[in-house]
Amino acid sequence: MKEAARTSVVSHRWENLWKFYGGCLDFDDLGNSKMLLYECTGERDVRVERRRYLNWVNQVLVSHQVPSIEQFRAYFELDKDHSTTIDSWIRFAAAKRVRRLELDLSSLFSSENVKELEEIYSFPMDQLLSGELNLKLLTSLRLIAINVCEEHVLGFLSECPLLEELSIA
Repeated sequence: MKEAARTSVVSHRWENLWKFYGGCLDFDDLGNSKMLLYECTGERDVRVERRRYLNWVNQVLVSHQVPSIEQFRAYFELDKDHSTTIDSWIRFAAAKRVRRLELDLSSLFSSENVKELEEIYSFPMDQLLSGELNLKLLTSLRLIAINVCEEHVLGFLSECPLLEELSIA
């Protein structure tokens, strides 16, 4: 996505070209996040950066105009407090007939790198099983720092017939 934005600066005619990109929507902000590890003076800075990340992803998704995407990847420290937003990202990916879905919500900022179970985001399995989420074309699913139980794994296997790769950490 950052390369597409850089390309749009080259010519005004290319300014909105990225909106029609159907490849990989990669929202990996690891570079900026690593800098924050050294610059953050407290939880307030982390909240500001988290809000910036959420706004960035949401703005791109609102503008995106292609009917399908190959991959959706989000990598940033988020938890159950952001469930509504993360659920909307998953619905977006499902509506775009995503083939590869990767959500890494692991902790970047805390020294422990471990969250309490009640803080972890839970995948909206009820929406998948009810048919609200259509992930029938999904071939790869990677979920990191997301609450998933054994029944969820069985649900993924039954609702995603083309699934070749399933990674849960």
